[in-house]
Amino acid sequence: MIFNIIALIIAILSLVLIILLVLKKIQVLSMIDTKKIPEEKEAQVKKEILEGRLKRKIVNMAFIFKQKTYPYYDEVKNKIKKWYYQLLELEKKYREKKKIKPKTIEAKKKINKEMEDKLRTAEELKKSGDLNEAEEICINIISLDQKNISAYHLLGEVYLAKKDYEHAREIFSFLIKLNAQDDKAYENLGVIASSLGNLDEAKQDLIKSININSKIATYHANLAKIYTACDDIQKAIKSYQDALNLEPNNPKYVSALLELSIEARNKSLAVRTFDKLKQVNPENEKLDELEKEVNNM
Repeated sequence: MIFNIIALIIAILSLVLIILLVLKKIQVLSMIDTKKIPEEKEAQVKKEILEGRLKRKIVNMAFIFKQKTYPYYDEVKNKIKKWYYQLLELEKKYREKKKIKPKTIEAKKKINKEMEDKLRTAEELKKSGDLNEAEEICINIISLDQKNISAYHLLGEVYLAKKDYEHAREIFSFLIKLNAQDDKAYENLGVIASSLGNLDEAKQDLIKSININSKIATYHANLAKIYTACDDIQKAIKSYQDALNLEPNNPKYVSALLELSIEARNKSLAVRTFDKLKQVNPENEKLDELEKEVNNM
């Protein structure tokens, strides 16, 4: 009997540690004040960025807790459930607290500078592959400045890099609700749809991004990839040409256009594109092989 009591005490102490860790996350997430955002936009942020993350983390922690404390799990699971809902209530209370705003112009400038520095740090962390740390910094920025569109974009890109397509899509959809002319958000939605195999949806999203802003080469190149996957070679060629009009020395685009021109049996285009490839990427190991293909057309 004494051993059961000791084990139960250990289990409860472990649960307390879990709760403290969750509370730390709550303090960051709960500061995201969405009261100034229209109700339709607010619902998305509240549901997916706040409650969604909170629930996922608690469920994951509860699974680990069950493994560590089985066979005493049944004795405490009812308490866990009760405390879980208490945590949700606590999260709501935190969210309702008013944020203290800087009182002077100097203080605002200082905070803006800090946000910019944090955003650059998060971007560097994303590029280096430290996605979890980049995610936490983005959430911290948003908690202090819920109008920071750049932080939302970067957070969505972090989710995209983590292949967390569901939450990446929620972020970019939210950004489009804030600004229907957000071309970058449409592009990322197209990339997500393409990754999930929804080529028609990806095509429509990328076309929207181009209609809003036709001066970004990656939009055209990503659309070319969709056309290629749909076996629409002529449209793929046109999209890569549009991309090269914006970035004429991009070796990836030149190489992709050459492959398509060979597939389409368009020798004049293949010859011009091969000459361009030799110019922009003379170290390409496939040049000799590609030259033979072009000459044999």
